[in-house]
Amino acid sequence: MIKFVASDSIPYKTYDYVFTEVSEFEEINKYLKQKLNGEWVIVFLRPDLVEIKKLMEMKTELDVTVVTSQSNIDELHISGYESQTRYEKFIQIVGKSKVQFEQKALYELYRRIAGNFEKLESYLEEMEKAGNKIFTKRDVQSYVPDDSSVYASDVLRAFLMNKWNKWTLLMKFKNSLGSKYAYYALRKSAFALVKDKEALLTGKKCKYFFTEEINGYRLAKMIELILEQSPDSFDLIFINYERSISDDSLFKRETFSSR
Repeated sequence: MIKFVASDSIPYKTYDYVFTEVSEFEEINKYLKQKLNGEWVIVFLRPDLVEIKKLMEMKTELDVTVVTSQSNIDELHISGYESQTRYEKFIQIVGKSKVQFEQKALYELYRRIAGNFEKLESYLEEMEKAGNKIFTKRDVQSYVPDDSSVYASDVLRAFLMNKWNKWTLLMKFKNSLGSKYAYYALRKSAFALVKDKEALLTGKKCKYFFTEEINGYRLAKMIELILEQSPDSFDLIFINYERSISDDSLFKRETFSSR
């Protein structure tokens, strides 16, 4: 999440990093993992609009505070950067093209481009050459290489919606972070999804585009299992979850509310 503060000085007594250019942040972003306790405090001090827009388009799950002028904040608000999520920007770019997608194909395209909107525009230009074709998920997979990283939300979605590649995603996620960091990232993402479900019921904006599709009972069971285990027994969360959905008749009821 990116927070904007109108000030000429750093608004924190303690912080981890202070940057003025996005290139400096890019160097460490790929190495920073979830803290065991607390959050990283990252501050951008007085960047210009060009740098701020670069930051907005950069892929990071870290919380970042941008200290800039009120005029810059106003300009960002007018141009839609401040209020626009990455998925909303993705939809905006796709909507301007002539390419038509099935819903699953659209999700697959979003996942594969991994926030790289310059590549997205080039892929769309290539797809437009196919004419009035409606692109399927398999079509997207043949046109667009998979540049995505696996995040905790990807793993949660895969298991909660019983995706065919859930174990592959889990192994990739765990191997990239290690069991300890993967556990805390998963726990954080699960509770964020709970807040999203609350936001959905009150008509507020959701963090995840797939929130409405998630079964609330399954999510509650997943959180229960996460809290029962420790980072050292990370895999047991998913083994026990799979056992639960095979044993519990509530999981099998197609009429059970998705909310």
